[in-house]
Amino acid sequence: MLILLNIFMLFNIFMLLNIFILMFILLLLLILLLLLLLLLAADTTFSTRHIEHLFLFLFISSAATADSERSANYDSFLFEPGS
Repeated sequence: MLILLNIFMLFNIFMLLNIFILMFILLLLLILLLLLLLLLAADTTFSTRHIEHLFLFLFISSAATADSERSANYDSFLFEPGS
């Protein structure tokens, strides 16, 4: 029983570590995006239309990723072996 408890505690520690690493990576990506937007805003050759296109591209790509994940989950739910 004690061995199982130790394994469970290690699993929780690794899961928390993974969550913190992912949050750190997302924070770095957000900072990079903000720096990019600052550079685009500081450059006079870039208009607001370029920034709108950047946001539209990010929105469409994230929506497409979410849609593909959703359809993959739906397909795996429909076509389970043995059903």
